[in-house]
Amino acid sequence: MEERKKIKWSTKRYECPACGSKHAFARMVGESEDCGHCHSCGVTLFPKSDKPRERYYYEEQAPLKPYEVPADEFERLVVAGGFSDTLRTALVARMPAAMKSLRDYRVVSFGLETGFPLIDRGGKVHSIKIMGYGADLHRIKTAPDGQPLPAIRWYHTGKLQERETFVTCAFGEHLIDSVQYDCIGVVESEKTAVIARALLPSILFIAVGSKSNLRTLTYKG
Repeated sequence: MEERKKIKWSTKRYECPACGSKHAFARMVGESEDCGHCHSCGVTLFPKSDKPRERYYYEEQAPLKPYEVPADEFERLVVAGGFSDTLRTALVARMPAAMKSLRDYRVVSFGLETGFPLIDRGGKVHSIKIMGYGADLHRIKTAPDGQPLPAIRWYHTGKLQERETFVTCAFGEHLIDSVQYDCIGVVESEKTAVIARALLPSILFIAVGSKSNLRTLTYKG
């Protein structure tokens, strides 16, 4: 009978081969680079064999602590970013009613890029999804030199400490208990939620980021 090996995880974090999250994948020491555990999507990739899990064992550890942006740090980002991003400037010029919607969702600026904070019903900021937009309100996918740009950046990238993990929530979830609405609408993109809320104020729109999150998102109530 083959002797079972104890799993040793790397302390550094790498790009996940399954979901592409940066600085989230802990590799299995002594195995190929695509074997390990992702602290973003939760997948564990074992070396290929007939019964890969049975070849290994690991000692149970305390649950990972969910990462959150400290409240004072987030408020400094709100003030420091001002109102500089292209999306908000162009959107308000076209639709002045969007100003209230942007403020309600607490959208922030990172230079010309837009930051959509994921704030849960308890007011905790899980992270900030950062994307670039042009004056036409469409995503910018290439740099001026023609090089492709990353579609999404995350505020928590590179900030996770040992035993910390990123846990997502719905964009706009913090508004469920604080604004008036007749019903809740679920959309994919954060930009859509902001615009739809401005156009249809009787509906509270929350965004899940991608269709796959409808399956994996933990949401109660």
